[in-house]
Amino acid sequence: MKKGEKGRDKSRFDRETETKIFKQLTHKTFKQVAKDFGVEGKDKNISAVIANIAKKIRKAPDLWGLSKDTVEVVQAALDSRSINKNPKLRAEIALVEESFKDRLSTIRDKTAGILEKKLKSYEKKGGHRDISVRDLKDLLSMAIDKSRLLNDESTENIKKMSPMNVDDLKPEEALSIILKAREVLLDNK
Repeated sequence: MKKGEKGRDKSRFDRETETKIFKQLTHKTFKQVAKDFGVEGKDKNISAVIANIAKKIRKAPDLWGLSKDTVEVVQAALDSRSINKNPKLRAEIALVEESFKDRLSTIRDKTAGILEKKLKSYEKKGGHRDISVRDLKDLLSMAIDKSRLLNDESTENIKKMSPMNVDDLKPEEALSIILKAREVLLDNK
């Protein structure tokens, strides 16, 4: 349908092609089938195109020359790959996520230990000379951030640094404070 035209967008596939698409869902995901049949666009959109075809066919399979048994086989295959309908798959994903969290925590702990040894080595003039403190600091900060994200914690904590009540400020006063703060920041650079 061209831009500005009114009416329904007609299907981009004929019924025979839609039948082939539907049957492909027994062993491929919506996204894989969409790519196989040349559907272009964003991942969510191309999957939605195939999902809509499957939905149409499930409602009236006889219009596409398909039996209820065929629809059940395709639906069973889709369900076996669905996270929502497959508790075993959901449990496996949870285990992988937990394992990843554990590995990330291990990296964080090991890096923190190496950083501690590196700092002690500066006192003793020995130790982990081949690792720069900056590299360790960067690695540790990344590991901490990722660990906090995986544990649904914030990665940035903002404190209220001033007892000033900004709700009571007039716009002119607020602008004046902002300009003064800007001057201080520029002077410190």
